[in-house]
Amino acid sequence: MYCKCIGLFGHYGTYNLGDEAIISAIIQSIKRIMSDEAEIIAFSINPKDTEIRHGVKAYPIRNIDFKIKIDTENFDQNIVNNANDETDKVEFISFNHCKNRLKKIAFLVNIVQIIRRISSLTLKICQEITFILKSYGRLKDIDIFIVAGSGQLEDEWGGVMGFPYTIFKWASLAKISKTKLVFLSVGAGPINHALSKLMIRLSLNYSQYASFRDMTSAQWIKNIDAIYDPIVAPDLAHNLITSEVIDNKKAKVDKSRHVVGINTMPILDKRYWFEADDYAYSHYIEKMAEICIRLKKSNIKFFLFSTHPKDELVSKDVITLLSSKFEWSDSELNNLIKKNRSVDQLLETIATSDIVVATRFHAILLSYFSETPVVGICKDHKQRDLMDAMGQKKYKIDFSEFTSEKVFNLISSLLEHSNAEKKCIIAKNKEHEDSLNKQYSFLSKYIINNNIN
Repeated sequence: MYCKCIGLFGHYGTYNLGDEAIISAIIQSIKRIMSDEAEIIAFSINPKDTEIRHGVKAYPIRNIDFKIKIDTENFDQNIVNNANDETDKVEFISFNHCKNRLKKIAFLVNIVQIIRRISSLTLKICQEITFILKSYGRLKDIDIFIVAGSGQLEDEWGGVMGFPYTIFKWASLAKISKTKLVFLSVGAGPINHALSKLMIRLSLNYSQYASFRDMTSAQWIKNIDAIYDPIVAPDLAHNLITSEVIDNKKAKVDKSRHVVGINTMPILDKRYWFEADDYAYSHYIEKMAEICIRLKKSNIKFFLFSTHPKDELVSKDVITLLSSKFEWSDSELNNLIKKNRSVDQLLETIATSDIVVATRFHAILLSYFSETPVVGICKDHKQRDLMDAMGQKKYKIDFSEFTSEKVFNLISSLLEHSNAEKKCIIAKNKEHEDSLNKQYSFLSKYIINNNIN
């Protein structure tokens, strides 16, 4: 069988550079190992961004318009949609006008509200049906549909109608259109709702091949389907091919002083997190600022860097705290935050550091990919599992237990033993790369020879 078209599905296009690294890596690997002639079509949250960033045709995976507007220099701008704001304003005034006139007849107001809700629900259902029909048409010419990496099998973010429904919808369309379905090194868990478990179990049952990026993800799948025997394969970003610019950047790094790159993350921050906790977030910021102070007092250079726009809001909160402790020039403050707009730019930033302190999963992974040792502040199983798999268990610390003193001690230990740890990291990188190459080779034979039904 000759594979003419490969579909890549994921919740990408949200400016999360970890997710974008996955798509870059799988596109490179498909062309290098599987098929350099097949057309690649992406299915993402933000097709326009995906087309520009990765140079492939893209379609939406959900019936929504992606509305985050991000200024390239100012990431404080969040969701902006003037047209919708204006429409909502007119509609709101119109409804209030009617309600004021009917306020003495309470039951009529209730009837109007019920009619509005029914109309809105009916419209959404009709739009979703239309979207499903369009999506079915887009799948018909695709030979293999790959759910590509990232933590897509969970219901903590968005509930049942978030990841589980979206995955189930596309898996069902793949089955109906007789398109081969593959789940490739995906992350799983938490999966708490009974309906989420059902949707994910059915989606996996519709697939011809599925692998999961760590043992904990595999166990989550085992828990919802006891007869399922999960395959574990590393995160797809381990197979990324970088440009010579990054290697050159690493070679030119000033070795006169140690440099620590610090990746912040809006954990429990109400501007980002699904479940906000102002008290816990403020303590996280205070501890990250304390780490910076310890580094400065030890004459160790540092900077804060992002893998997602919201990380920069956290970095600014840290800088605000630091400003109250030390006097900084404007140029010093500006140089403390490294904004990254692409995967290459992120890797270049990481390459300028000797050690990275990271909270985000792909900040840890891409640091290892760059052969840079990491102190990992681990909020979820995925960070812990990754560091265990990389032979760096002793340099991880749980989010609920970390203090600035503990992190600084781990930084000091890493700086002392960096050469030995780099050798371990390089060896593990090679193992993960080989494992992913074998997975792609297997899929290539499967696609060409059609050996699996």
